Amino acid sequence: MFKTNSKKTALVSLISIVFLLNSSSGFAAVNFEHRTGTVILTTSSGEVQTIESEQPLPPIESGTSIEVVTGNAHITTGAGDVITLVVNNEKVILRGQGKVEVRKDLRTGRGLLKVVEGSGQVVQADGTTKTLKAGQTFEAESVVPTALDAFAPGTDPVQNIGQQKAEELKKVTGY
Repeated sequence: MFKTNSKKTALVSLISIVFLLNSSSGFAAVNFEHRTGTVILTTSSGEVQTIESEQPLPPIESGTSIEVVTGNAHITTGAGDVITLVVNNEKVILRGQGKVEVRKDLRTGRGLLKVVEGSGQVVQADGTTKTLKAGQTFEAESVVPTALDAFAPGTDPVQNIGQQKAEELKKVTGY
């Protein structure tokens, strides 16, 4: 007969159940280390959420598309994660562990993405692709706003320039 420690067996079973629940949930280890401004999250099922700077972010599942609409964000991903960052009309696909910094300049409309760790695959509007490695940056030119964009709250660059600078200053200095 084998002797078993029932407490040890129960703990191993509990750890296995938690692992299975976490690995099957689809939620990624995506983390925003720093964020100012608004982001739009689009899940793989098509659900769209607009998250303003003062709102907390929900858990982000693998396969989610993230667009930094205003301000900037420092985003980390874990092993096995796949996310798409939308920078104007360009897409950057991140697979696996990494860290990127994304900034949307309201004065010029340009989007800037810098890969800090890992790598990303840029899929440009014309269909061409390019690999970005740690230390490389990608700049997406401004897109012409549509009439719908012109009426969206908080998208007027003249109105938001001071707000963007104030938010960035507040995050850096704590005031």
